[in-house]
Amino acid sequence: MNGRSFALSALLGLLLVAGAGRAEEPPGGKLTGKVRLVGSGPSRSAALEVSPREAYDLRGPLAAELARVPGARIAAEGAVSGEGKRRTLEVSGYEILDVGGGIKPFVGTIRVDEGFVYLDVTSCQCTRVLTGKASNKFADQTGAKVWVSGIEKENNVLEVLRSGILSEPGDDQ
Repeated sequence: MNGRSFALSALLGLLLVAGAGRAEEPPGGKLTGKVRLVGSGPSRSAALEVSPREAYDLRGPLAAELARVPGARIAAEGAVSGEGKRRTLEVSGYEILDVGGGIKPFVGTIRVDEGFVYLDVTSCQCTRVLTGKASNKFADQTGAKVWVSGIEKENNVLEVLRSGILSEPGDDQ
C-alpha cells in the first residue's frame, strides 16, 4: 500500500469512527429511538434516546403524549435545534413502533356509540370495535387519543390486552 492509499484509508477510518453513535436521520427527517423520562417531579419531560450517546429533548404538544409511553420505541419527525447534548426535537408527528415485547400498537381516537367502544385508527383511517375487560376503561373516554394492542378477531374486532391513554378527551392535540 503506497503512502497516498494509506492516508486515504486512515482518513476514511477516522470519518467512520467519528460518525459512530450519531443518529442518522432516515429519509423524511424521522429519528428513531426509545422514549425516556428525564428530570424529576412536576418538571419531568420526555426525551428521545436514539443511541447511548445521543438524545433529543422532546418539545411541543405531541411531546406530552410521548411522555405517557416511556420505554416505547418510536419514529418521530420535526424540527431539530441545538447542538451537542442540548438538542431538541419539536415533534410534529410520530409513530409508535413498539410498546414492549415487539408489539406495535394501534393508535387512534376513542368513540363510544350505543354501548360499543370504537377505536378510530389514525394510520389506516379505519375502525376497530374494542372488546374485553381492558376495553371497559374507555367507556367514558370519548375523544381520548390512545394506543391499544390485543388480539385481532373477525369483523374488525380487537380484544384489548394492553393499552394506554396518550391524551385525555378535550386535550388540544
